[in-house]
Amino acid sequence: MYIINTVSEESYYSAEQNSTTTGPQTDISEITGTKLVLLAFCGFSLIITFIWIYYEIKYKLQKRFYNSCLNEVIDAPPNLNPLYEGKLVFLVGKIHSSSPNYLSDPLMPFFDITNSVLLKRHVEMLQWYKNNENIYEKKWCAKPIINYNKQYANPLWCEKFKDDILIDNSDVNVLPFKLCREAVKMLPVSGSIKSVLINSNEQVEGYKVSADPSYYYLSQKDTYNNTENLEFEIGDYRIRYYALEVGTNVTVLGEYKNGVIEKYKNKLLFVDAGFLSINTIFERYISEARCKQDQIRAAGIVWLVVGVILAASTI
Repeated sequence: MYIINTVSEESYYSAEQNSTTTGPQTDISEITGTKLVLLAFCGFSLIITFIWIYYEIKYKLQKRFYNSCLNEVIDAPPNLNPLYEGKLVFLVGKIHSSSPNYLSDPLMPFFDITNSVLLKRHVEMLQWYKNNENIYEKKWCAKPIINYNKQYANPLWCEKFKDDILIDNSDVNVLPFKLCREAVKMLPVSGSIKSVLINSNEQVEGYKVSADPSYYYLSQKDTYNNTENLEFEIGDYRIRYYALEVGTNVTVLGEYKNGVIEKYKNKLLFVDAGFLSINTIFERYISEARCKQDQIRAAGIVWLVVGVILAASTI
C-alpha cells in the first residue's frame, strides 16, 4: 500500500508540473508570434513611409525647378548671340534642313522618302490573343503577347523588326538655331506615309514583302501585292512609316550652346508641334508631375491599408 501511494503521489506531482509548464509555453509562443507580426508590419510601414517621403521630396524639388525655369526663360534672339550662352531660351518657328533630305530604312532598302527630317518605323506582329471571352484570336500587336497555353504560344520577336527613329547627318534647324540630335528625335511625326511596292519579288530577312496603302507586310509564305485575299500567319509582321516634313511649325525650349539648342542643365528639353506658350508648357510639366505624385500617394495609402488588414487578421 505504501508503494502504491508513493507512485500515485509522484505521478500526481509530475502531471501537475507538466500542466503548469505547458500552459505558459503556449502563451509565450502566441505572444512571440504576435510580436513578430507587429514588427513585420512596423518594418513594412517604415519602408513605405521612407519611399513616400523620397517621392514627396523629389516632387517638391521638381516643381521648384519648373517654377525656377519659368522665371528664367527668355525669348530666343533673332540671331546667334554669345550673350545668350547657357540661357534657357524659347523659340517658335519652322523646321529647316541644311541640305536636301533623303531618308531610307536599312531594314527595307527599297523604301526611301524625301523632304523630311525624320522617319519613324512602327512594327507589329500577328499574334495569338486571348479576348475577354477566353477565346484565342489573331491580332496585330506592337508588343510581344505571352500565352501560357502552349497550343497558342507566340513565336519570339525578331530583334531586327522593331520600332526605330531614322535621321540622317544633316543639320536640322529652327532658324537661326540648330537642334541637337536628341531634340530632333523628339520631333513629333505627322501623318503616315502611303506604302508603295514597285517590285512584287522584294524580300526582307527571308520574308516575302507585300503592301497595301497603309502597311508593308512581311510574310513567311509567298505573297503578292494584293492583301484582300491574303491570310497572314502567326509570326508575320507589318510595318508602317511616319515622317516629319520640312517646314513644319514647332515649339522648342532648351539651352543655348554655341548656336545649338540642347537640354537645359541636363534636365529640360521640350519639343512639340505647333505654337505653344511658355505658360502652357510649364503647366503641362507641373500637371504631369502632380498626376504622377498623386498616383504614388494613392498607392502608398493602399499598401498601408493592406498592411493594417493583414496585421489585424493575424493577431
